[in-house]
Amino acid sequence: MQCTCACILVDPLHIMEDMTKPKRGSTTTAWVNIIYGCNEHCTYCVVPGTRGVEQSRPKEAVVAEVEALVKEGFKEVTLLGQNVDAWGRDMAPKQLFADLLAAVSQVPGIARVRFVTSHPVNYRHVWCTAYREWAHMTSQYAFIQ
Repeated sequence: MQCTCACILVDPLHIMEDMTKPKRGSTTTAWVNIIYGCNEHCTYCVVPGTRGVEQSRPKEAVVAEVEALVKEGFKEVTLLGQNVDAWGRDMAPKQLFADLLAAVSQVPGIARVRFVTSHPVNYRHVWCTAYREWAHMTSQYAFIQ
């Protein structure tokens, strides 16, 4: 008998991070997950139904991963999530993505910080300030709509 049921996630999964060492395709740049899931429910997107609601990684965990990457010789990180600019809004107390950007960009030895993917509904003027004040931020945006 074959199961034909589908699982749709509507509650937080309380994701446990995989502590095994991720595969890195580069010795210069690394991808760092900062948030899992999404709450936007765009008509064309399956992420909320397949990956669940937004769950941000703690700032301390993200910064520790970036520090470890720098020690391994990485110079650039790309912060990843379906909706990175929503990072921290599921935390208590809520935190701002700009605060995470500041913390990561201040890691000694990091040369460049990128992020994907952003959602225009969560865009904040403070990120323009981040690009001006933090030399490590790259000047690019990748918005989904």
